[in-house]
Amino acid sequence: MRPNDWVNHTLATEAFGGAHAFNQDISGWDVSSVANMRNMFANAFSFNQNIGN
Repeated sequence: MRPNDWVNHTLATEAFGGAHAFNQDISGWDVSSVANMRNMFANAFSFNQNIGN
């Protein structure tokens, strides 16, 4: 997904769940409208990025 793809979404539950090879920089993502990110990266075993600032 591109950073602006999240602007109009409110639900990201399990969006990348099971994405074993996902390891992208998400620092530019605008997720301010996303209300639920429960298990968004569940079982994304390769994900190793900073998700806070």
